[in-house]
Amino acid sequence: MKKGKSQLIEKAGGIITRKNGDHIEVYVVHRPRYDDWSVPKGHIDEGEEPVTAALREVAEEAGFHCTVDKRLPPYFYRLPTGEESVIYFFEMTLVEEGLETDGEVDYGEWVMLSALRSRISYGTMADYIQENLSIQSFADNKS
Repeated sequence: MKKGKSQLIEKAGGIITRKNGDHIEVYVVHRPRYDDWSVPKGHIDEGEEPVTAALREVAEEAGFHCTVDKRLPPYFYRLPTGEESVIYFFEMTLVEEGLETDGEVDYGEWVMLSALRSRISYGTMADYIQENLSIQSFADNKS
């Protein structure tokens, strides 16, 4: 993680997807500390690769073991403090549930992709997810 006034704050996260009938769903989590809804994400530890951080954050926040399907383009945004931040997102598929979490999240749920903007607390993040998912992969790979 890089941090400072002139440095970019780097984070990583997972966009966990599944197909449910004719609908694509994304797993979202609620963080009571911020009272917000988002996808699992967090800071990259010193020396950690973004993909490793994303898988760790998904395990810590959602209790999921996932596989990475695709690295998505970086998502840039400004924090309320004015600092610049980037999230390296990875599209993921759930492999196993029930891992021990770190307690940062109190609830998670699957949300239809079409309803994501009304559930996630950050509209630009919802737009980013909707624009960048590999929709074609669902027809071929996800069940």
